[in-house]
Amino acid sequence: MNMQFSNDGSTRSSRMPYMDLRPWTLSAGTGLKTVYAQFDTDGNTLTFELSSDHNILYDTGSVLTGCI
Repeated sequence: MNMQFSNDGSTRSSRMPYMDLRPWTLSAGTGLKTVYAQFDTDGNTLTFELSSDHNILYDTGSVLTGCI
């Protein structure tokens, strides 16, 4: 299985092997962020908008830990 990510829904990262955790750089600026994920296996592609169930609020004044 492969995966790709995007901050804008159209410009995607290169395909990379699936991993449970993957570092990703958010778009510039603070505020609510959307990360799009696309997974493919055997010619089938699934696309997800990660902010639909997981809100990502980027705030440079706070320190948060955790993973999505």
